Amino acid sequence: MDRRKYPFPILAVSGLLLKEDKVLLVKRKSPPSIGRWSLPGGVVEKGEKLSEAIKREFFEETSLIVEVVKLLTVYEKIDLQEDKIGYHYVILLYLLRYSAGFLKANDDACDARFFSKEEITKLNLTEGLTKVLSEVL
Repeated sequence: MDRRKYPFPILAVSGLLLKEDKVLLVKRKSPPSIGRWSLPGGVVEKGEKLSEAIKREFFEETSLIVEVVKLLTVYEKIDLQEDKIGYHYVILLYLLRYSAGFLKANDDACDARFFSKEEITKLNLTEGLTKVLSEVL
């Protein structure tokens, strides 16, 4: 069964990493939101602590090792398909600090780059990301 089709919300994490007032985004190469820019992150695995989940997901998508600074906010992504819900993610967004590594897109990302706030406005972002970024930046 596709975990995005579960009849209940799925817990996920995402991370905000800043470098000289630029935000690290990844271009998704897998559904949902394939081909769109987003914050790195993904689904929390069973038995995994939240702080470990964001570190793992961030490394898998960017090749960077990060430290968790603090929880910034919680937001949701709900995909409505006609009269039913396609998926429902509850996402915890963490502020992160760079620890080690070199930026390189991996796993579910086909690109990873830092963008200024002005550059972000011109990107094809995942749904709702503009609102989330405006709230936390």
